[in-house]
Amino acid sequence: VPYIVTSLCGMVPWQFFAAAVSQATLSIALNNHLIKKVYFPRVILPLSAFVPASVDFGVAFGLLAMVMLYFCIVPTWAVIGLPLLAAATLVVAAAFALWLSALNGIYRDVQFAVPFMLQLGMMISPVVYETGTVVPERWQSIYYLNPLAGLLQCYRAVLL
Repeated sequence: VPYIVTSLCGMVPWQFFAAAVSQATLSIALNNHLIKKVYFPRVILPLSAFVPASVDFGVAFGLLAMVMLYFCIVPTWAVIGLPLLAAATLVVAAAFALWLSALNGIYRDVQFAVPFMLQLGMMISPVVYETGTVVPERWQSIYYLNPLAGLLQCYRAVLL
């Protein structure tokens, strides 16, 4: 499998995760004037950041499909598990987003730490590499404590 396809299979879900978490983290702090004036469920603000991230995710998956077809890579029947993986990615991103947005509502400096944490997360998650080639076998059980490591490997397994 060409490297570009392998890395895109990890990059597309990671971009969704990073975009949703970074935008959701800022949502409560940016809309504090609205929170103080009108009563509504506060969880709507961080979760509303998932709408544009989901549209980007869909477009990026379409481009990934075109790249896969260009390299004559056709997914197997395992591709039917893709909606479950997308839902799992959404749940993991929502967990991080809700936690960080609440934390950012209390401590405003969290918004400056989130981009750094996302860059670090990209390096320690198998976004542009496969786990088996980089992480030794004896460390993989610890490595998979990272919730995105398993998800990104599952995306590769389903698509490739």
